[in-house]
Amino acid sequence: MSFDSSFWVLTSFVLFVGLVCYFRVPWRIIEALDARAAGIGKELQEATELRQEAQNVLASYRRKQKEAESETEEILAQANREAERLVEEMRAQIAAASQRSLEMTLARIERAEMRASEELRAEAVEAAVEAVRSILRENAAQISSDASIEESIAALSKALPQGVSHARDL
Repeated sequence: MSFDSSFWVLTSFVLFVGLVCYFRVPWRIIEALDARAAGIGKELQEATELRQEAQNVLASYRRKQKEAESETEEILAQANREAERLVEEMRAQIAAASQRSLEMTLARIERAEMRASEELRAEAVEAAVEAVRSILRENAAQISSDASIEESIAALSKALPQGVSHARDL
C-alpha cells in the first residue's frame, strides 16, 4: 500500500486532534473563555453598579444645587425686603428731621418777629415819651414846678404798656 501525502496529512491531523483531546485543550480553552466571560460579566456588573452610583450622586448634587439656588433666591428676597425697609425708615427719619428743622426755623422766625415787634413798640413808646417831653418842655413855662412834670411822666409811664420801663429812666 502506498501511502500518499493525503494519507499522511489525514493521519497527522487525526493524531493532532487526538493529542489535543487527550490533553483536554478544548476544555481548557472553553474554561479560559468561560473565565474570561465571567470576568467581563463581573466587570460589566461593577460598571453598571458604578454607573448607578454615579447617577445617584449626580441626582443628589442636582438636588443640592436646586436647594442652594432656592436658598440664594430667598436670601436675596430677604435682603431686598430689608433694604426697602431701611430706605423707608431713612425716608421717615429724613422727613422727621426736615419737619423738626422747619419747626425750629419757624420758631426762630416767630421769635425774631416778636423781638422786632417789641422793638418797634419800644421805639414808638420812646418816640411818644419824647414827644410828650418836648410838649411838656414847651409848656414848662405854664407849669410852675418840676414836681408836676415828674408826676406827669410817672403817670404816663404807668399808663404805657409794660416792657417799656426803661422809658422812665429817660
